[in-house]
Amino acid sequence: MFRSNGLRVILALGALLLGTSVYILDRPPESTWFVMATPLSISLHHKLPALFGTCGGWLADFCHVYAFILLTAAACRCSHRWIFLIGAGWWLVECIFELGQKYFNSLSNLALSNPIVMLWTNYFANGHYDPMDIMAFSIGAAAAIATCYLTEPIKREEQT
Repeated sequence: MFRSNGLRVILALGALLLGTSVYILDRPPESTWFVMATPLSISLHHKLPALFGTCGGWLADFCHVYAFILLTAAACRCSHRWIFLIGAGWWLVECIFELGQKYFNSLSNLALSNPIVMLWTNYFANGHYDPMDIMAFSIGAAAAIATCYLTEPIKREEQT
């Protein structure tokens, strides 16, 4: 039987907390939906110096993919055979969203005819492609896969 995946969940929640703090502390509120949509002014962007410095540009992207892979692996309670596929899947999703920002204008006619893509039009139209984000996704996915292998629950044989 597999033991709990609690460590993966704790590490994932820590990564999400770190990524969220990047948005609250270092990014302008109008660049982040959840910061802009809150009724209270939670952004500290103009009130504090940039806490994360140059790392703030890509740290949240690292944290997203890292946390999503760990949470998916924990929720699925999967063995190491599936961890690479989970990591590759989340990496691909993140890359599609990043590349969508780069090629949105080329694909805008497709977006207007597809109701599912229309939901993300604002994200793609207002986002900015950055190859460093793809690097952050790649490192985050590799780190999450390594973390999953290192924290893989031990399969214990039934003792009789």
